[in-house]
Amino acid sequence: MKSSLLANNIGILRTTFGETQLDLALVLGLNSPNTISNYESGNRKPNDETIRKMAKHYNITEYELCNIDLSFYLKAKDTFNKLGYKAEINNYTASRIN
Repeated sequence: MKSSLLANNIGILRTTFGETQLDLALVLGLNSPNTISNYESGNRKPNDETIRKMAKHYNITEYELCNIDLSFYLKAKDTFNKLGYKAEINNYTASRIN
């Protein structure tokens, strides 16, 4: 199955926030990190309840998770870090590191 925007966003958010597939599976109440792997590869789509939990976990809307290319999160975090800022991506803010 071809990877979708949702599949890409799940992987981007998980890695941006420094989580393993197991970490995210546990947060979502899933039995196995293989489920997250299947979501990220596009082999399986999360159900509506899992999408709600995931959006809440990352402090974004379900619409953003499913329909917006969130690859800028990773780019923004890298840019902020290079400039000496701590990126708080889930709150769309950055603060200067002293």
